[in-house]
Amino acid sequence: KVAKEIQNLGKKFYFVRSQIDNTIRSLEMEGADFDRMRELAEVKQNISRDLMEVGFSEPIIFLISSFSLNEFDFPQLKETLLNNLDGIKRDVLLMSLPSTTVKIVEQKRAQLKKRIWMLATASAAVGAVPVPGLSVAVDLGILVTAIIDFRKILGLDDASLQRLANVAKKPVEFLKAEVTTPLVGEINAEFVKQMLVRTGFVAVSVAEVALDYIPIIGSTFGAVSSFGMTYKLLTNVLDDLVENAQRVVTVAFAPDPSHPQ
Repeated sequence: KVAKEIQNLGKKFYFVRSQIDNTIRSLEMEGADFDRMRELAEVKQNISRDLMEVGFSEPIIFLISSFSLNEFDFPQLKETLLNNLDGIKRDVLLMSLPSTTVKIVEQKRAQLKKRIWMLATASAAVGAVPVPGLSVAVDLGILVTAIIDFRKILGLDDASLQRLANVAKKPVEFLKAEVTTPLVGEINAEFVKQMLVRTGFVAVSVAEVALDYIPIIGSTFGAVSSFGMTYKLLTNVLDDLVENAQRVVTVAFAPDPSHPQ
């Protein structure tokens, strides 16, 4: 009934058949001539026939298992949802998806690059305010928050790694061994300051504070330097996190008999 109402409103909708892994497991136990692809096609055909009998023309059906995020129709379902949403809805869905494929990680990278531009612009706006020390304090806050968010979105925080390990049936320590970036540790203002020192941006920050006392020149320099510092540092952070996330995803779902499943 709900589906019919959605159809009457002219909205897109999909039929999702969950726990398909249990169905396949039961069918597999019934006979030795089991053909997985044939059985999946037959299940989908039966569902389609039943739906068409009650008035749904060409229903879009996905067979999924919540325990196998990279199997059955789960990848196609995620891709279909992303392709049929736009603007904020698509962004929210993409950021909330678990990083289970290299493709999803790359899609997240592209979206986070846009976020970096917005954060850098916000940093520049504050940098233009001629209040000594204000821009540096705000920049540190922006950078700390962004790094923590990027890490979580890309699935490199402890909770995300544990969930991925559960899905992939691999020890979480096995996945963590692929993470070599220091960005998975504690992220705070002091950590970011050390990053700025290593990259040479700390000298720019000191100059920005000094020039804050000079009208016009200080505001212009502050805006430009804040934008450049935030953009460059977060771009480096994103590249590092993406590289680590791709390694983790690759080994998580790669067959490896040397590691317990």
